This record gives sequence, C-alpha cells and structure tokens, in this order.
Amino acid sequence: MVLKIRQRLFLNELVIEIQEPRESSFKATLKDEKGIICRALEVATDQSRSLYKWHGLNELPYGVYTCEISGGIGEMKMQVVKRL
Repeated sequence: MVLKIRQRLFLNELVIEIQEPRESSFKATLKDEKGIICRALEVATDQSRSLYKWHGLNELPYGVYTCEISGGIGEMKMQVVKRL
C-alpha cells in the first residue's frame, strides 16, 4: 500500500491518497508541534476508492502539524500546515 497526502497546506480537511491498496484499513494521526495528538482517524479501505477525505479539521488552530499514516507495510510522516 502506497500512502500520500495530496496537499501539504489545508484549511478544513486533508486528502489522503492510497495507491495499490492491499490492506483492509489505515490509521492516521495529526500531531501538533509539541507532539501531542490532536486528531486520530482509522478508515476501512475499499478497493474501488483511492482518495479519502479527513474532515473536521476546521477547529484546529493554524500552525504546523505532523501527519503520520500507517497501513499494513506502508507508513509515512509528513509535515502539513493549516493556514488561511
């Protein structure tokens, strides 16, 4: 499973793209600059879908976050920025 985030800048949602889905689910966490988990997500994957939208991020304060996504053998970390 290949995981990636579509855009590093976000307002209200992040879009997660899965290529070659082999696992039945993936987990994602969003951590602030202090390493505190602000949001967590677990999604059951569907072979017919490749894009998943992580809604409900509009209440987070603006700033830099680390998004960690894992699913099966695929894992990634990326800095994302919430801004206007």
